Amino acid sequence: ISLRKPKLGKARGWAAIVFSDTTLELTTARPSGNEISIERQASAPLPAAVAGADPKGRLEAAVRQLRAQVDPHEHRIVTAIGGEDAFCQTLRLPTTDPAELKQMLDLQIDNLTPLPAEEVVYSFESLEVVGDETRLLVAVARKAAVNERVAVLEEAGLPAEVVGVDTLAVFREMLRREVVPPDERLNAFVLVSPIAANIIVHSRGKVVAVRSLLLGAHGIAEPDTQASIREELQRTLVAAEVEWPGVEGGRVQFATWSEPARTGVAELAQGWGETAEFLSNG
Repeated sequence: ISLRKPKLGKARGWAAIVFSDTTLELTTARPSGNEISIERQASAPLPAAVAGADPKGRLEAAVRQLRAQVDPHEHRIVTAIGGEDAFCQTLRLPTTDPAELKQMLDLQIDNLTPLPAEEVVYSFESLEVVGDETRLLVAVARKAAVNERVAVLEEAGLPAEVVGVDTLAVFREMLRREVVPPDERLNAFVLVSPIAANIIVHSRGKVVAVRSLLLGAHGIAEPDTQASIREELQRTLVAAEVEWPGVEGGRVQFATWSEPARTGVAELAQGWGETAEFLSNG
């Protein structure tokens, strides 16, 4: 998995393949000066999930449908896992070169996840250097969650060169577009998908904390679900304030790419208070 935004190559464009609960989305693009020129957007429906069935099977038909619209010789493939499928944490380590940072993390992975080291993959990104410490963002995911998507793409002749975390990608694009505040306060960005609420606390454009909360069967419209999200958001903000003493709290922004969830997410923002807003057209 990669936490860095892939740079568009000059020789080939990029094809982004994004998985949702109901569809498989494809966007192909090429660099155009300092901007990205979208070539094509398409989608393929996914059959409903069946308990006990192989999840790979429901993806294969949709991937085959999109395969005809992508030439891997012309496009490099990038995809993502959901924020709920990755455990993200910020760490402080002694400042050193990237190779030594990786060696330090290799020794600490067992402390970051209860899963055996051979069952996970991880990546990290340096956020900032303060004095003799480097603050890192580390993302750990189950190999099975990554392979479930990568394998079906590879079998269709679409090998993924980059596997990112969708929540972090959306947050960084919002930051680039100056939709989220870049100030020094502890701000929060809450991205709600059909199955999870993903919380990113940030300051000065840097990630401070990341949390994900699965919504369960009732979805965002249920008052109990909204109450659980507010409680998790409050706990995450309090933990960030402890780690960053003296930094004031800022704005809380709620967003969703799920049309059926719009009303529930708007209610969620309204219930948080005056410091919250719902990004209805992000």
